[in-house]
Amino acid sequence: MAQKIYTKKFGEIEVERSWTDGPHHIAKLTNGAYCHITGLPIYNKSELAAVLTGADLEDALNWFDHRHEAEEGPPRRIMFEADGTPVFEDGSPVENSADLIQSLKPGPVLDAALQAFYKKQEAKKTAGKLAQTPAGDAAHRVAGKKSPPSEKSGMKKPAGKQGKPAAVHQKATPPPPAQEPAQITV
Repeated sequence: MAQKIYTKKFGEIEVERSWTDGPHHIAKLTNGAYCHITGLPIYNKSELAAVLTGADLEDALNWFDHRHEAEEGPPRRIMFEADGTPVFEDGSPVENSADLIQSLKPGPVLDAALQAFYKKQEAKKTAGKLAQTPAGDAAHRVAGKKSPPSEKSGMKKPAGKQGKPAAVHQKATPPPPAQEPAQITV
């Protein structure tokens, strides 16, 4: 049974199994790829050999040697949008970091793709949280998007009446001088 683990730097990964030895923690992902439990990719065989033994090590080394070869079909090509966000060749978004690890060779491109993917995931989360606040509701109205209806008093303004005009700053005028009561003589 797979377990979803949220990594701070690379977002969510689905782990099938994991091994640990001291400070080293290696995970096998649901798609068959291996990575560190933090989401960082495996850069060399010694990282696997430091933690795994026996048949598990043989499977991991076999994966490492053949990770960029096509299995049933070639892995979907990864492209980058103008803002650096990774997407598949057909324009669909990359849904998890395991797709990046499986498709890209270890190195600076993979690191940059993982960081861009993580930033995109964080932006989605904060946008979702912002949309649930009154400020987010106002932002939707400013952007021209329809936001969920808010509760109003139900009172309607009569036709032809408008709201209060904006306050106009005028010079203060002194009050009229007080008059003494007039005396009436008969």
